[in-house]
Amino acid sequence: LMVVLASPALVSAAPAKAAKPSAAKLRRVQTLLSLSGAGKMSRRIAVQMIARIRSAFPKGKVPEAFWRRMVVQADVKGLLAQVAQVYAKELTMADVEALITFYKSPVGRRFVTLQPKLSRATLMLGHSWGRALARRVGDELKAKGYIGKGKAKGRRGQGAKGKARGKGRGK
Repeated sequence: LMVVLASPALVSAAPAKAAKPSAAKLRRVQTLLSLSGAGKMSRRIAVQMIARIRSAFPKGKVPEAFWRRMVVQADVKGLLAQVAQVYAKELTMADVEALITFYKSPVGRRFVTLQPKLSRATLMLGHSWGRALARRVGDELKAKGYIGKGKAKGRRGQGAKGKARGKGRGK
């Protein structure tokens, strides 16, 4: 699933009210989402999110039944219904049909199978790229004298002098 963020300028330039997609188009978009693996991917993400939340609690503090119920209650169908609305508004019926044809093809089915692996690999690349970019920007800021001794360090929980917040105050 792709998340698209619109800038306020783009939103204000949008038509006042878009036509509601037809039921037939929504059904075809739901077929597209099913073929693309969006439901399975959304379920996997929900399970991973709940597991991450769960890891913040000591083992045994929250009953296992609670976590199972949270996974069951993750409203993947509701999410997919909202995604279908977005796709139906942005894609033409010809686009939807072409994508359905693609996802039904051998290469489309292979792509769906590879998507989790591709997503993991590109996520790791993105993290690595982001860390390297942050280092380069930090190095350049230091080289130009914008940051350095006695100036903001940019670390969470630290003040301008690099001291942890709340420590050393009131002396």
